[in-house]
Amino acid sequence: MEIRRSDGNVVTRRAKVADTFGTRLRGMMGRREFGPVDGLALAPVRSVHKFFMRMAIDVLFVDEEGRVLETRRALPPRRLAAGGKAVRQTLELPGGTIDRLDLQPGDRLIFGPIAS
Repeated sequence: MEIRRSDGNVVTRRAKVADTFGTRLRGMMGRREFGPVDGLALAPVRSVHKFFMRMAIDVLFVDEEGRVLETRRALPPRRLAAGGKAVRQTLELPGGTIDRLDLQPGDRLIFGPIAS
């Protein structure tokens, strides 16, 4: 799936979707890195863990309307991060993405098919 900010800027071109217990549990475990335009959209999820992960990641906590509620920059391995009760989806991105794209709470994200 491709994810854009409401202003049209691409957040990730190739986000994988983890929407079952098994795919959410596995997440990015065992991967050494994200590609520069990769991401992982986990739903429904209010928190993430970094156990068995080897890289720092950026995390966006998103509500049911696609609005970014909270961000976590460069979350290191062996950590947990949780959003609030309104979080419906969590987006894991390569470390540095939040700063590079100036993503902020309040930004609205649009989830759609990969553009060709």
